[in-house]
Amino acid sequence: MEKSNVINQVHSRNKVVVKNTLLLAIVTFFVFMLAPIHSAYASSSPSQTDLNMIASTMKSIGYSAENVAAGFKDEYNVTEDKTAKALKSANYGIISVANALISVYNVSEKDIASTLKAAGYTADNVGKVLNSVYNESASEAASILKSVGYAADDVGSALNSVYNETASEAASILKSIGYAAEDIGSALNSVYNETASEAVGILKSIGYTAEDIVNTLKSVWGDSEEDIAVILKAYKYTAEDIADSFEISYNETASGVASILKSAGYAAEDVGSALKSVYNETASDAASILKSAGYAAKDVGSALNTVYNETASDAASILKSVGYGATDVARALKSAYNTSVSDAASILKSIGYGSKTIAGALDSAYDASAKTIAKALKAAGYGFNSVFNAIVDVFGSVGSWIYSLFS
Repeated sequence: MEKSNVINQVHSRNKVVVKNTLLLAIVTFFVFMLAPIHSAYASSSPSQTDLNMIASTMKSIGYSAENVAAGFKDEYNVTEDKTAKALKSANYGIISVANALISVYNVSEKDIASTLKAAGYTADNVGKVLNSVYNESASEAASILKSVGYAADDVGSALNSVYNETASEAASILKSIGYAAEDIGSALNSVYNETASEAVGILKSIGYTAEDIVNTLKSVWGDSEEDIAVILKAYKYTAEDIADSFEISYNETASGVASILKSAGYAAEDVGSALKSVYNETASDAASILKSAGYAAKDVGSALNTVYNETASDAASILKSVGYGATDVARALKSAYNTSVSDAASILKSIGYGSKTIAGALDSAYDASAKTIAKALKAAGYGFNSVFNAIVDVFGSVGSWIYSLFS
C-alpha cells in the first residue's frame, strides 16, 4: 500500500515537471520561431507582440494564466506589465489575470491596479479585482483607482457597476478621496445621468460651495447664468451666494447680477443685500441698478429701508434722483415705510415736488379723499391758492369745506 502511494507521488511530480518543461519548451519555440531577428541572442527579451502571440497559443492549448505568467517570468524575466498585456491580449479573464500576477509577481493592491490600468483594463475591471480578490470596500477601491490615475468618471463607473453605489453615495466617496466638484459633476452626468438640478442637490448635500457648484454647472452641463440662478434658488441659496459666485466665475457686473437674480425670482431686498455685500454698492447706486433691472419703486424703497437703513425722506430723495416719478415715490413711502398721507406730502415737498404733482401722487398711491389730501398739503406748508389749485387739478372741483381749512 505504501509502495503504491510512493509510486503515485513520483508519477504526479513527474507530470508537473513534464508539464512545466513542455511549457518552457513551447515558449522558447515560439520566441525563436516567431521573432528570429531580436531573439537570436540568448539574452534578448521577447517583444510584446511575441508575448501576446505566445500567451494566446498557450491559452488555446489549455494553459492557465498563472502557467503563462510563470513561464514568462522564469524563462525571460518578463515584467508584470508586459505579462498583463499579453494575458489580456489572449483574453484571459480579469480575475485569472489578477490571480496570476499576484501569485507570480506578488504585487500589492495598488501595484496590481497600476499594472492592469497600464495593460488597458477599465476602472470597472480593476474595481472588480479589488472587490473580489482583495475584498476592498468601495471607498478603499476608489482611493486606489484614483491613485493610479483613473478619472472621476471612471471611478464613478466602478462604484456604480461593481459596488452598486447610488449617485449620492458615489459623489460622497469621490469627494472624500479628493476629486473636485467639477470632476464629480462629470461622473454624475455621464455615469448616473443626473440632471443639473439633481446634481446640485447632491453636491450641496456633501458640502460643496455655491461657487463650486456654479463652476460645475457651467463646465459640465453648459447651463446659462439665468438657468443656474433658478436652480440654486430652488435649493435655497441666497442672492448673495449667487452674486459672489457669478462675480468670480463669470466676472459678472453688479448690474448683470441684479438682472439675473430678478429673472430668477429674488426680491429687491435680497438683490439689494447682494449688491451691498458683494459689490459694495452705495444706496443710490443700488437703487439705480435695481430700477434698471425692472424693480418697482416700492420694492426698491423696501431695499433702501431694510438693507441700507435709509430714512423715508432719504429713500424718497434717492428714488427721485434715479428717475422714479412722484406717484412711484409715494407708493414706496406707503409700502416700505408705512408713511401717512400727511407725512408723505411733507417728504415729497421737501425733495422738490410741487403741490399739484403731490396731490396727484397721493391720490394714486393712497386713494385718499380730496379733503384728506388738502389737509396734508396745508400741513406741509402750502398756502390756500396752491392747495385749491392742486385739488381742482386732480379732482376737477373742490367743495366749500376747503375754506374752513384756512379760516
